Amino acid sequence: MRTLLSWCMAVLMVGADLFGGQPRSEMGEKVDVIRGHKDAVWSVAFSPDGKRLASASNDKTVRVWDVRTGKELLKIEGHASNVFCVAWSADGQWLASGSFDKTVRLWDADNGKEVQQMNRHTASIRTLSFRRDGKRLVSTDHGGTARLWDTETGKEIRSFMVSQDVCFSPDGKRLASAGPDKAARIWDAESGKEVLVLRHERVQAVCWSPDGKQLASTGLDARVLLWDVEAGKVDKVLQGAGTCTRLAWSPDGKRLACICVSGRQLKAWDVASGREILHESPQAGGILHVAWTPDSKRLAGGTTQATIQFYKLPD
Repeated sequence: MRTLLSWCMAVLMVGADLFGGQPRSEMGEKVDVIRGHKDAVWSVAFSPDGKRLASASNDKTVRVWDVRTGKELLKIEGHASNVFCVAWSADGQWLASGSFDKTVRLWDADNGKEVQQMNRHTASIRTLSFRRDGKRLVSTDHGGTARLWDTETGKEIRSFMVSQDVCFSPDGKRLASAGPDKAARIWDAESGKEVLVLRHERVQAVCWSPDGKQLASTGLDARVLLWDVEAGKVDKVLQGAGTCTRLAWSPDGKRLACICVSGRQLKAWDVASGREILHESPQAGGILHVAWTPDSKRLAGGTTQATIQFYKLPD
């Protein structure tokens, strides 16, 4: 467990010096910080209405915050080990969390009570993604297994092998996965059948555009590729990404953010022009995960310093 935790921290540590000092953003701007966790914040996710922010931490808790005031609304406990990922259902009713204790849990987002526990994974949980209707949840673990769950019953529907992230398309009909085998892959969510292979050098992360027409992939070639999913061809290349481990497409579809390992940077681009609009180069600490506000105007980042850092992007 100690070896796995050390590896994950080394792979994902990027970002900014988050404890005071002047902002280092060249184009974006640091605007706020939330403190309350006792250890690194691995994952952050905004509620669909943007009023609440959920976070998952090494302190074994999931917490829910009031975005406007920064006040802690819920402290959810139950996992036996570090909590690595958190996700909201589209109606804001449920929170899902995944942990190094190898379990996926569903919580009532209003009162923090556990409503389901899924425990068929044999390795620590890496990512979570709800289908838009909330009836399906896909989880991946650090052993390379993805499992599709019925959230109403907590039963596993199917499992398949992947290597990195898996996420639902906006319409819930497809799944995209990343892996080190020089490809991003798209699957039929119901049948589990592979329907498309997109070649890219050792893909580290994938992310759907909000309209589901494009897929972003990032690999070890320091590029982010934007794919036309129907044509199976690259629409655009964003250069200078470094080696990225996370991607986040803004809800309005106009901006794309990534966290880079090799350059220890947080970057964001204007998708239409390919222009870089945020470039955060830290001296210490790091950002582990980012999420966009529903209005696409700000980014929130979970950090190695147990904080959640907000960034305002230029108009």
